[in-house]
Amino acid sequence: MDIEYIGSSYGGFPCCLSLLNEKSVIFDAGVLQDISFALGLYNKINCNIELFDFTPESISWYKKNHHQIENLNYNEYGVSDFNGMHKVGGGGTSSRKGVWLGASHTETYLVKTLKTIMKEKKIKYIDLLKLDIEGEEYKVIPNMFKDGIYPTQICVEEHSRFLKDKQIHDNMFELILESYILAEISPNRLECCFIKKGVEGYEDA
Repeated sequence: MDIEYIGSSYGGFPCCLSLLNEKSVIFDAGVLQDISFALGLYNKINCNIELFDFTPESISWYKKNHHQIENLNYNEYGVSDFNGMHKVGGGGTSSRKGVWLGASHTETYLVKTLKTIMKEKKIKYIDLLKLDIEGEEYKVIPNMFKDGIYPTQICVEEHSRFLKDKQIHDNMFELILESYILAEISPNRLECCFIKKGVEGYEDA
């Protein structure tokens, strides 16, 4: 299967387009002010894409520039391993990272688990999950597996640079590789594409 890099150098990710079609369910979590990955997928396969980002600047930017695109649905909250208010640090046009990662608390935003989101939207399966969520992937992915959610593709930017305990990063990757193949990693070695084992072309570990 061919892996293609979709999107800008800042917001893009490698993924396998042949595993997607117009009926695919795509979750794109963490977009800030760059939805080039979602737009690239939309233009190629014309499917519905759910976007997630609580950043006020991102919400304002999206409403101003892209709200008219029918198959893109922007959700004004983030993704984590709990339902509630997430304490973060940062501000302005920058992304926010959680207080648990050492950020000084400046803002608080709503987050939900993937299980809750899927239940609310009556979605039974995710074909592609993209995560660029400033370290929350270390909570979302283990919790997602605990809830029995295994997307066909996981595209994730890793943020090990935020971690004091690098074992958290290693544990997450080991957990992913129990059920997935690392299909591609970007040249900067941050954006990874994992394909679920058993998918045609990715049967073997």
